[in-house]
Amino acid sequence: MFKHELGKEVEAKVTKLRGVVTARSENLYGCNRYFIQPPAGSDQKVPDGWWVDEDDITVIGNGVTAAPKNTGGPMSRAC
Repeated sequence: MFKHELGKEVEAKVTKLRGVVTARSENLYGCNRYFIQPPAGSDQKVPDGWWVDEDDITVIGNGVTAAPKNTGGPMSRAC
């Protein structure tokens, strides 16, 4: 079970890395981890993101919400 939702804007307590949670990893014998993707810089280059432990994350904003797309394909019926 995860504490944080995908798409939330977060900050890592230790490294102060800020960004949006784009992936989560559940581990059998370890803590859950989250991938934090920082925003693009002024040069429009996307910096590398990092995997961070669940307890090292503070939610600082709503971030983004994924909207289902109706493309007409078979997965569209599942949305």
